[in-house]
Amino acid sequence: MKILITGFNALTIGTAKSPLNIATSARILPGVLKELGHEVTQKAIIPGEDVSHYDKVIVYVFGPNSLSARYWYGAAYTIIKRPDAIISIDDHQTKETVSGFGTFSRGHWRIWKKLSQAGNPVGKMYWDEAQPYKKEIEDLVDTFAFDEWPHKLLIPAYDGGNYEALRLKAKEITNWDPSPFTNSYLNDPKGKDLFTEQPIVKKEKAWVMASLLNKMNWLKNKLLLGQ
Repeated sequence: MKILITGFNALTIGTAKSPLNIATSARILPGVLKELGHEVTQKAIIPGEDVSHYDKVIVYVFGPNSLSARYWYGAAYTIIKRPDAIISIDDHQTKETVSGFGTFSRGHWRIWKKLSQAGNPVGKMYWDEAQPYKKEIEDLVDTFAFDEWPHKLLIPAYDGGNYEALRLKAKEITNWDPSPFTNSYLNDPKGKDLFTEQPIVKKEKAWVMASLLNKMNWLKNKLLLGQ
């Protein structure tokens, strides 16, 4: 199948840099689907773009009022044009997702503001292109804020968890366990890193000391005493 994956922020559209190489759902899922033989496109969608030729569409949602949600106009447009879209999440802080929609719903003007209270650019992409779909986007915000989401929801979670703890109400919730593909910190049988395809560097176990207070004197005393 031809599958589109898009979302609200740079990580979910596949353009974010991750120095720590953290294996998030939005980074793993495209590789999983490709391994299953599907043709996967992960990118930002511009409002007005044709999204009808994909067999399946997966949209990662996040709080639209978040600073990182720069691409949410295009993602919202995708959900509008593809009512069969599968919604997914890439962050455990789902309470903020719902409250973000609520903030926009209680004042639709906030959806379209270009400057913050401090006068800085909000940084949302494709504002002009989204204007022909203004009413539809506002209606979508209202639905996601207060009603059951009329979509299938795909969540990265173990079987048997308490999915109600996410505080998300959807027509149907399906979980998938990405753990078998999170080999960034482990040795893959292929010997390559999950994302970079570079040989995995073997790590040695070592103690790490972390504290909010300066404990260097305590450590020096321990070392002097040979403990």
